[in-house]
Amino acid sequence: MITKVSLENFKGFKHLDVPEISRITLIGGQNNIGKTSLLEGIFLLYDTGDPGMFMRHLAWRGINVVSSIDPDIVVAPIFYNFDFKQNLKIELTLT
Repeated sequence: MITKVSLENFKGFKHLDVPEISRITLIGGQNNIGKTSLLEGIFLLYDTGDPGMFMRHLAWRGINVVSSIDPDIVVAPIFYNFDFKQNLKIELTLT
């Protein structure tokens, strides 16, 4: 079970810690605040060995056609401020 999530340089989060996650945890808030991004970070961590994860990430957001496999289009959107030269960190604590 996931009990803690930490994200750095992921999407709209420079740094985010969710220190207490239980068996049932509700995540709420206004639109465009990062609820889905938090879940995408967890999904991407579990898909790290699969290069198709970047395309699935775009498809989750409704982008089904990409004109090229340019890193600026495919990879940069998962990085804070679209800067894919930063270190991206996704950590989960499991019990």
